[in-house]
Amino acid sequence: MVLRMTVGLVLTVVAFAVAGRRLWWLKRLAFSGQPAPERVAAVREHPGRDVQAETAEVLGQRKLLTWTVPGVAHFLTVAGRVRRGPGRGGGAGRDHHLRGDPAAERPA
Repeated sequence: MVLRMTVGLVLTVVAFAVAGRRLWWLKRLAFSGQPAPERVAAVREHPGRDVQAETAEVLGQRKLLTWTVPGVAHFLTVAGRVRRGPGRGGGAGRDHHLRGDPAAERPA
């Protein structure tokens, strides 16, 4: 039990380190571009148009759906996850019934 917790903690720390480094890199990438004050001014003048364009691009998966098979597969995967909800994702830690955990024997 202690070994499992230790391994889990070490893996969690490693995962957070990798994720933190990636976020740092993405922040550097985002701030490395040239400022675009005319774009900011256009968005401030017409925020609805910008929201509509971004919504069509992101939710409509416009670029991704130009690749027929991968685009449709990705769209169906995302739609399935949205339909199921965020709290019903993967099965991490849900195999306790395989180890004979008495807490898993009780009805919910």
